[in-house]
Amino acid sequence: MFKSANSEHAVSGVTFQVVFSAPLPPDVVNLVQNNHRNFKSELPALNGGQTMSVEVTPQGPVIHHLPGVEFSFLRPDGTPAWSLRVSGSEIAVDCRRYTRWVAVSGQAYMLLARLCSLLVGAGFGDLQVSGLVLLVRDDFFWHADEQMYDLRALLQPSDILADFAFQSGPVWHSHVAWFEDRQAPVSTLVHLNVDGLTATPETAQRGAAAQVAITNFQNMRYRTPRQISWLGANYNEALVSGMENMHIRNKSLLKKLLTPAIASGIGLT
Repeated sequence: MFKSANSEHAVSGVTFQVVFSAPLPPDVVNLVQNNHRNFKSELPALNGGQTMSVEVTPQGPVIHHLPGVEFSFLRPDGTPAWSLRVSGSEIAVDCRRYTRWVAVSGQAYMLLARLCSLLVGAGFGDLQVSGLVLLVRDDFFWHADEQMYDLRALLQPSDILADFAFQSGPVWHSHVAWFEDRQAPVSTLVHLNVDGLTATPETAQRGAAAQVAITNFQNMRYRTPRQISWLGANYNEALVSGMENMHIRNKSLLKKLLTPAIASGIGLT
């Protein structure tokens, strides 16, 4: 028997990203870090840090160390339940305490809007935005003997899932990627990863012998980059609408993957 990560949904994490055409300059990271007070009521912890990017040149790969900052709300074990990251060429809100889409997305939109307003107000309105990203991970756990593992109790054959998954036992990987609206001014690259995994010590303690993780990474790309000032001025029509469209697509893909019984159990009707 497969069970979802939660009695009402299967989402273990969701990430909302604004992606820029180039790495953010150190002045932007410093500005955000120095204005932690604007986010401290929701995200009291502050962590600095670096990310790395690799540039391939004719002389060989060049590693760039890029500054970053993260505001977060931490669980008792020190891991973030919510975070706002500014690093590399993105700003992102991560949620690892998912409840329902309306509540979680509303909080993410509010944080991103506040950050966009900060950047524009400080004179960085000309930063070039290349697109948006929505990443959602759903987890399902096999609560029976591993020898009885039956993937067809969770997933159904589909053109977005490798057929061999149904003959591979509990450990396998399927990856499919494609473009939606490839010729349009705004297109979306969809990366759908589905993994069959053995139980970790944590999931084994919960009575699971195996696990299936569905990770949907959607990258909505502007053919012509837009300034962040435009994104801020057209927030509902641009960022919110774009994220909502990717959310709808994610639900549609899940319904295509999951058996009707499992989909109904997590509210996908």
